[in-house]
Amino acid sequence: MRRTLASRCPTRSASSNHSRIVRVALFPNQDRATALRKMTLMPAQRLESYVPQMANKGRLRVGADADITVFDPATVIDNATFEAPTEPSGGIEHVIVSGTFVVRDAELIADALPGQAIHRD
Repeated sequence: MRRTLASRCPTRSASSNHSRIVRVALFPNQDRATALRKMTLMPAQRLESYVPQMANKGRLRVGADADITVFDPATVIDNATFEAPTEPSGGIEHVIVSGTFVVRDAELIADALPGQAIHRD
């Protein structure tokens, strides 16, 4: 069994932080695009000068690494609690990593492990 960050570090934030941000960003005074950019593009840009592979992260474009999460903003929710810190988020319909589904129709595909570690040169 592959161990995830959530299984090694069982806290609510390790398991559902992004879902919580998306849910909070749904309020009328919040900008969802900015919240998504802060979780995707901005961390990649911040690390590019240290880790060149990050130049292909956080972007949807030809030649970039294809890590995509498809969610319904009306139903996304962070289900993790302090009692059950690894409970998966709801409202996440699909997750595609390097062109491979790891979540399809809201179901985890347990044997799908397409991601690769990024190392600083």
